[in-house]
Amino acid sequence: MINKSTLVDIVDRYSLDKQVETVKWAVNNKNLVVDFMTPTRDCIGKVECNDFDLEDSELGIHNTSQLNKLIKITSGDLLVEVEKRNNIPAKLLISDQFFNLAYTLGDPVLFDKVGEVKEPENYQAVIEIGDEDINNFSKANDALQDNDNVIVNTKVDITDQKVISFSFGDITAHTNKVEYNIPCDYTGELQSIPFNSKLIQTILRANKSGEKALMSINEGGLMKLEFSDRELKSLYYILRKG
Repeated sequence: MINKSTLVDIVDRYSLDKQVETVKWAVNNKNLVVDFMTPTRDCIGKVECNDFDLEDSELGIHNTSQLNKLIKITSGDLLVEVEKRNNIPAKLLISDQFFNLAYTLGDPVLFDKVGEVKEPENYQAVIEIGDEDINNFSKANDALQDNDNVIVNTKVDITDQKVISFSFGDITAHTNKVEYNIPCDYTGELQSIPFNSKLIQTILRANKSGEKALMSINEGGLMKLEFSDRELKSLYYILRKG
């Protein structure tokens, strides 16, 4: 049995508000791994569940939004099974006390391959992100209408404390801006690195239930976000804009 909330959490963490639709679910020894990449190729990630009660299989999910709609009408613990044709997964069967659902699977061989990220030797800043930071990041981004830009810098604040500065808004001088600072004992300077603020906000919101969250930033323009709790782990690599 798999709890509905766990399934919804998995889908939310990789679909990123309907940005990612086509993925492979790889199940091995009750461990689920979903590798994914956004259509714009500015984010590559992975979601894992270490207690996924399904037989070993590789499932082609070609329309995640439709699957999510099916899952959301269910409740409680779910029986999840794979229906095969000629020993090939053809349908994902999901049932609870009231509903029996069937989701048609695609052929994972036909799906695009997820890209690979060359991990840098080190990150100049590693920040432990808390619920307050997630909420404040969202507030700052929402305060500027149609904004999708955040500039990352290292600096020392007025109390001589090292911080990572997140400046929301267009890079031009004559625009509205919001700056949010998070204390961080960084090991090297980060100078005006632009990232997609809406993408980061979506990832943070999708992983709000995580018990631990880390943000790592490399001077070359790579951000890594890691989230973990008892059952789920998720990892995101975000490329700088421009």
